[in-house]
Amino acid sequence: VKGLKAIYAETGGALKSYQELLKKQSQKYNELKENIGDVNKATASQKQALINAKSAMMETAAKVSELQIDSKL
Repeated sequence: VKGLKAIYAETGGALKSYQELLKKQSQKYNELKENIGDVNKATASQKQALINAKSAMMETAAKVSELQIDSKL
């Protein structure tokens, strides 16, 4: 039981960290999107920055989802 409690606590800590990271990544993505404006008029580097930010955000969101499922088991 102690081992399970330790795993649960560790999962909870990781989940909190990833949620915080996702919040920061979402803010960065939204700032980029706002600064770029019309994506059709964006430069190649602006589009790439937006793609990279969205990709990082989605990867983190997937990890958050995975940890939420793990914490409910």
